[in-house]
Amino acid sequence: MFHKLKQLFTPEYLIQGKKNYFTYGFNKKEWIVLGGKNLGILLLFSYFFYQSIWAFFLLSPLWFYLMMKEQQTKGEQQRMELEQQFKEAMLAVLASLQAGYSLENAFMACQKDMVILFGQKSNIVEELGFISRGIHNHIPLEGMVLNLGQRSGSEEIKEFSDVFHIAKYSGGGITEILQKTISVIQEKMEIKEEIETTIHEKKLESQIMCVIPFFIIFYMNLTSPGYFQVLYHNFLGVIIMTVCMVLYVVGVTLAGKIAKISL
Repeated sequence: MFHKLKQLFTPEYLIQGKKNYFTYGFNKKEWIVLGGKNLGILLLFSYFFYQSIWAFFLLSPLWFYLMMKEQQTKGEQQRMELEQQFKEAMLAVLASLQAGYSLENAFMACQKDMVILFGQKSNIVEELGFISRGIHNHIPLEGMVLNLGQRSGSEEIKEFSDVFHIAKYSGGGITEILQKTISVIQEKMEIKEEIETTIHEKKLESQIMCVIPFFIIFYMNLTSPGYFQVLYHNFLGVIIMTVCMVLYVVGVTLAGKIAKISL
C-alpha cells in the first residue's frame, strides 16, 4: 500500500533516466481535475448514503484509493497510446529500410514523421529522441530498443524488442523479420480495436447503470421528502446503507473488470 501511495505522489518514475510506463505521474492539471472529481464522488456518496458531512470525513481516506484507480486507468491509456504510436513508428522504419536506408538512419528519420503524426510532445517522439541521441553517441541500437521494451509495460512492444535484439545480434534478414513481427503486432492491435468497438455500447450502458441509483434516490427525495429518512441518522439505517454502498462499489468494479480487454 505504501509503495502505491509513493507512486501516486511521484511525478514520474524513471528507469536509467527514462520514463517508466508501468506507472503514471499526474501533472498539475490532472491533480486539480481528477482530485476535484473524486472529492465530488465522496460528497455524493456522503449525501446519498448517509446525508451527513461527518460521513464525508470518514470516507475521505477513500480519496487516495480513487486517485490510485485513476492513475491505473491513465497508465493503461498511456500504454495503449504508446502501442499505437510504436506501431506507426515501426511501419515508418520498415518503409525507410525498404527505400534503402540503414537501420540506424531509418530510426533517426522516423522521428520527423512521428512529430507530424503525433506532435512534438508525444511519448514516441521522446523515445525516438533518446534513440537518435544514443546512435550519435555510438550506443547499440538493439540495446536501446530492448530498454524501451522493458520500460513500455506493453507485451507487444516487449515481444518486438526481444525479436529485434535477437535479429540484430544474429545479423539475420532484419527487414523481413521486422515486416513479419510488425504484421503480427498490427493484427493483434486490430483485434483489440474490433473488440473495443463491439463492447463500446455495453460499456456505455454499464456507465449509465452506475448513475441510475443516484437519480432514483434524488427523484424520491424530490417527490416524496422523508421517504428514505428512516435509513438515515440511526444505527440500523447506517448499517443498511453501508451494505448498499459496498454492494454498489463491488458491482461497479465487476462491471469494469468484465469489460476489460485482455489478449
